[in-house]
Amino acid sequence: MLKLVNLLSTKLILIFKIVSFLIITIYRYMYFLFKKKPVLLNVILLLLSTFAIAQNETNNWYFGDKSGIDFNQGTVEILNNGSINTPAGCSTISSPTGELLFYTNGFTVWNKNHEIMANGSGLASDTNNTQTSIIVPKPGDENTFYIFCTRSTPGTDPLLTAGVFYSIVEFSDQSPLGQVTIKNSRINSSSTERITAIHDYQNDAIKIIAFGSATALPDAIKDTFFVFNLTENGLTYPSTRSTVLPTLSASGAMKISPNGETVCVADYEGRYLYFYHFDIANSSFTHLFTISTDLFGISIKPYGVEFSQDSKHFFYTGHTSGTSFLFQLKVNISNQEEEEEDLDNRIILDSSSDYSHGSLQLATNGKIYVSHFFNNGDDLMASNSISVINDPGNEDHEVDFQLLSLNLESGNSYKGLPNFISSFFRNRIITKDRCVDQIFDFSIEAYDEIDSVVWDFGDGTTSSTSTPTHQYTTAGEYVLKATISINNDLTTVYKQIKVFPLPQMAEGQTISNCDIDNDQTSFFNLNDSFSFIDNPRDIEFQQVFYNSLLDAENNENPIDHSEIYENTQNPEQIFVKNINPDNCSSISSFFIETSYTILDPIDTMVVCEDSDDILSNNQGTFNLRTKSNAIRNQFGLSENYTLLYYTSLQDAQTNTNAIHLYYDTVSTTIWIKITTDLEECFGIAPIELIVNDSIAIDLEDSYTICTNNRQNPIILDGLNTNNTWHWEDSNGNILSTDRLFEINRAGIYTITVSKNQNGIVCLLSKSFEVLDAETPAFNEIVAENNSISVLIDGNSSYEFSIDNYVYFSSNNLHIFKNLSPGIYTVYVRDKYNCEPSIQTEVSLIGYPNHITPNGDNYNDIWKIHGLSDSFYNKVNINIFNRFGKLLHTMNLQSNQEGWNGTYNETPLQSTDYWYKVELTDKNNNISIKTGHFSLVN
Repeated sequence: MLKLVNLLSTKLILIFKIVSFLIITIYRYMYFLFKKKPVLLNVILLLLSTFAIAQNETNNWYFGDKSGIDFNQGTVEILNNGSINTPAGCSTISSPTGELLFYTNGFTVWNKNHEIMANGSGLASDTNNTQTSIIVPKPGDENTFYIFCTRSTPGTDPLLTAGVFYSIVEFSDQSPLGQVTIKNSRINSSSTERITAIHDYQNDAIKIIAFGSATALPDAIKDTFFVFNLTENGLTYPSTRSTVLPTLSASGAMKISPNGETVCVADYEGRYLYFYHFDIANSSFTHLFTISTDLFGISIKPYGVEFSQDSKHFFYTGHTSGTSFLFQLKVNISNQEEEEEDLDNRIILDSSSDYSHGSLQLATNGKIYVSHFFNNGDDLMASNSISVINDPGNEDHEVDFQLLSLNLESGNSYKGLPNFISSFFRNRIITKDRCVDQIFDFSIEAYDEIDSVVWDFGDGTTSSTSTPTHQYTTAGEYVLKATISINNDLTTVYKQIKVFPLPQMAEGQTISNCDIDNDQTSFFNLNDSFSFIDNPRDIEFQQVFYNSLLDAENNENPIDHSEIYENTQNPEQIFVKNINPDNCSSISSFFIETSYTILDPIDTMVVCEDSDDILSNNQGTFNLRTKSNAIRNQFGLSENYTLLYYTSLQDAQTNTNAIHLYYDTVSTTIWIKITTDLEECFGIAPIELIVNDSIAIDLEDSYTICTNNRQNPIILDGLNTNNTWHWEDSNGNILSTDRLFEINRAGIYTITVSKNQNGIVCLLSKSFEVLDAETPAFNEIVAENNSISVLIDGNSSYEFSIDNYVYFSSNNLHIFKNLSPGIYTVYVRDKYNCEPSIQTEVSLIGYPNHITPNGDNYNDIWKIHGLSDSFYNKVNINIFNRFGKLLHTMNLQSNQEGWNGTYNETPLQSTDYWYKVELTDKNNNISIKTGHFSLVN
């Protein structure tokens, strides 16, 4: 009897599930057919409301400037039918079966037809807020929804003070597109821009979490969480409040993890992330840890935050004045035992000074999406694409971030993405991408114990096992679907998975090589078998080689140095394990075979030593492309044959380190390998490369013709090691073809010599300049204190004289000493008699220190020696007694007569007299000299 009851019970449950599935399917069909909710369907749904919450409420997103995304059926489709235009926060809600119901930017509400909902404008939030709003369905009532809005500062409307507000949207037969029935009911007198929510499944409630000040005072510090409790009986507000430290700024996002255990608050102005444990039973908060978002001393303001679907991993965005960042926090958030100093372990997923990262939002497919925008001063500029973190829950932190990978078509992104109840994302499929020959394991993580699950593996097969295994027969991407029942509620969860292909290599391929000594062996590069693989994807592809299939299957005795393997049989079978970047492997085999081939000798290549444009380095540049053309003609090869060059025979045999077709080298031997159009070795042969000796030109860059000895020309030698000589002037006229060349005039000349060596003629040219000898110049002459100092500018060594007979040898400076005052001629000549001689007059001024006017014609007058109108334009000489009385004046002419020691023709007494001399030279420079002398009668 008991067995019969159990059997009937099992059958009833199965029938119940089938009926439920059929009713929902019919509803969805009629919903799309009639685009409204008939009363009959509402009645049906009311009957099913206790078990038909499908949790597809997040499947439609509308955000930014008319941007939209549809996540139904586990795929991502771009929507361009929206009406929203909002710079930041927004929220969206869909039906339990995934049909759009309405969306809002916190100020305006749009219905599913993208029209403004009845009474749907003028909601309380500021659209610039980080999180303007969140839409919460009323438990037990599928026709009623609450829109919670945040306002951190009062609005222009006197009724819109700061705080948390709610509005109610109701659907009915009279309002099938919904209408706002209650608007802007304030439930808290303080708020920041943050709001989030989580399901309390134990109590069939939803808890809405806000953050603000404990009081409504304008300057009150923002340090308090507020939790509002929404049940089928309505809203309790606030159910609890928790004061935390420290004070936070108004902006920055707040999220609760999908498992409802961890809350993160981003303090935008304070530059910190605060993590709290949330006790859902009593709505209390416990501080876990705090992380500074500054990086390397740079202030970074955190904006968007998000948890992974498994609630263990965390991501956030942040901004500096010129750069925006996306960070991954490399810790397990669920591990509350982490030490704070170990928590600041961040990975920069992206940084840019061109665009900014905005909000982060988890989707039902387990991926996290990143909004983007551009700053133009105080204005926001839209981005046409958003980014995706494809695998945020990866335990190895390889999250596969794809920058700007989702194009929004005609829509645009700004700062915000829709804000949802976090627990909508709790249900998830757990599996890992695998290879097509591997078994997949599947399981479900859900908010409560699962009664049953129906799996659709995406390849036409299904299962009702709770944790099934499955092997795919074809590689590709599949959308996995699981319909789960929890407390008689049906929920559909999707996940995209990848089934990686195995490497495919056609069997029976052969790598051929040439045997140049007929010993049946050659060196092979086994890695050349890479070309046998079908569509190898990248360089991370691996190959391991073996001598037997058994070794390959057991991963034993791999071949070492596979790039220089010498065959032991001819032909020889080699086994290879090919491993693609997805770590999928397959075993194949190929053959290596060598054949004896001899090529006719190939002519030597000879180049000139300067063919690499560098003289005397013993290297040349060989044009192997030209050589290839000659070889093709020599052996009658078509263009389908491949010719490659190598520095050694082993490299040629193993196809390793092929050299460039323009090859710089000293004299050496290289090897050419010719391969047929069937990739068989046609032949390998050496080619001798010879670099001719360098050509010598032993000439200076410049020469000088002696002005004083022009009849003796310069004789230049083109060297007898060369074969021909061409001497040209600057106009290209050939002046001589002899080895020796005489030059007796200034100019620019070029010599081109040739040398015949190894069957080719090499040329080398050099230009040089012939200059007339420069004339030296007087740099400075100083005549004073009975000496004349002469400094010369010139390029030689010079001799100096003041009588043009006796010369004194020096370099560029000479001083004539112990000279009497007077006019001197200074002569300068080139010691080597090449440069022109120069001369100049010098005035050596002398001031006598006494006179004896006694009529003996010796020292009877006082005058200044060395003054001449050749040097001075003007001279003023004044003579005074010791009392400063002017006794006599002279100029340039009267100085020649001098002063005889009288005043008014009366001889003066013996004593000292003073003079003041003002000299104006030819450049009108004035110098003054004062002194005294003695008069002795």
